[in-house]
Amino acid sequence: MSTLARCVFVSLILLIMHPRLYADSALPERGVDVIFRGVISEIGKASFPDVPEPSKAIIVTVHDVISKAPLVHLAPNDRITVQVKNISRFKVGDEVVFFATGWIVGQGLAVKEVHHSTLPSDQMESVGSVDVNIKQQLGKQKDQALLHRINSARLAFVGRVLSVKPAPEDVANESFEADSSHSYESEHDPEWKDALVSITNLLKGKTNTQEVVVRFPGSPDIAWRNAPKLREGQEATFIFAKGQEPSAATTFAYGQGQLPTYTAPSQQEVLGKDVGDHLLQLLSK
Repeated sequence: MSTLARCVFVSLILLIMHPRLYADSALPERGVDVIFRGVISEIGKASFPDVPEPSKAIIVTVHDVISKAPLVHLAPNDRITVQVKNISRFKVGDEVVFFATGWIVGQGLAVKEVHHSTLPSDQMESVGSVDVNIKQQLGKQKDQALLHRINSARLAFVGRVLSVKPAPEDVANESFEADSSHSYESEHDPEWKDALVSITNLLKGKTNTQEVVVRFPGSPDIAWRNAPKLREGQEATFIFAKGQEPSAATTFAYGQGQLPTYTAPSQQEVLGKDVGDHLLQLLSK
């Protein structure tokens, strides 16, 4: 489910549980990077210099960060600048839940409003439950998205990296041919490396070996900045989609025989071990 669809879903849930919060608001129209609750401190100002059109902005003191993208750095008590759609709808002291998209990162953080809900003064005692409800719904949506990935995966497992070495030069190019789910920029050498991974928990699919090879770009080049960088001893969750067929059995760099080799060019294939542990719980229900 896309960020936009998830945001709309959460908004609908809140509309049902807290109809007064949405009585005068439209549903989100674009993607959302952060959801937070805070109190409006100043109107027509920005919290740091060089923010365009500060007269259209407000400063919010954050009380709770409900959800955020990994690259958004925001915490309770931070002062954040929000460029709002209609500044006349806000006043100092309002407690507001903002759905926002990232805008400026400099001496501070500035975001653009996608949607907001002002909490009525007579419902301040239920503020905590509003935050919890949003977080619960976001958690359910993340679980559903994770289960969907597992259901559509060829192979998924929790594993431990036993060792890492450069991929043999004569087989490294097979990664390009075997993986039809990604495109590569040939002018940027990925410097393929092979990780020998021991499967500790099989989540989906079949394999005839207890160990597999995970081939990943070891290059620090900007083209591969989002690629996983596996290291010896690392425990992780590996998910390979149906389009990601293993390459023909090749001699592993360590000379340990023929093992299926999977390509992991992005962090979509390599997630934290905690994701696998959580998946085991979801799959057991």
